[in-house]
Amino acid sequence: MAGMPPSRKVPLLLAAVIFTLVIATVIVAYGYTRRTARNAEAALADMQRLHVNVSLMDVQSFVDSHAATASSKEVTCTERRDGTCELVIRFDNRWLAKLHLAPPTNFAAGFTSSRGRVVRIEASIAVHRQIPGTFRNIYAAEATEQLFDPELGREPFYRVHKLANAESGKFIPLFLDQRLDERATPDQRKLAYSSLNLSCLYILGGCKDAEALAPSGWTAADKAGWRDETTTEQSH
Repeated sequence: MAGMPPSRKVPLLLAAVIFTLVIATVIVAYGYTRRTARNAEAALADMQRLHVNVSLMDVQSFVDSHAATASSKEVTCTERRDGTCELVIRFDNRWLAKLHLAPPTNFAAGFTSSRGRVVRIEASIAVHRQIPGTFRNIYAAEATEQLFDPELGREPFYRVHKLANAESGKFIPLFLDQRLDERATPDQRKLAYSSLNLSCLYILGGCKDAEALAPSGWTAADKAGWRDETTTEQSH
């Protein structure tokens, strides 16, 4: 900038400083979110060691061990005779979302207990973005595991519930729930939990729909002959 008038140097230097700060902010936010995603992956792997019917103390230990690296923690217990408790930890991409580099996305690990035993486990990932042609603004994928109750009838070991919108002629996956109970095999549990795509937490621009949130949960057959709502049984 030799020979440039001082009146022009100042705006250029200011622009350079601002540009550097913006780039540094993006790098820091992305790095922080990548670390959050790694912590979420560790929590997801760790929660697969838990099963329904374990004690509430086991789940409290899990929550306490991951609470420091989670974005938030919620514990709610009732005073009813059954002593129901809800425990949830969440990991999110709040800094990328604040910078408008990705839509708000979060992974949650949740547990429900009754009488000191865990009756439901849920791992879910959701992205908040407007769904074309609707008033809805969230896509989600989850794996849920619950205590088997013979009074409710004989349920399959592994069921997949899917929702999509195909009214406009374009297949838009909205929601995926992979449901298991305590009789599920280790392979079935691994298939359900590992389908959740936690890289959606740090992908710039975010994941676009429920298929991106759980790629292995959707098939070519879904897109070829879609009904608005289906429940399918799978044997794995």
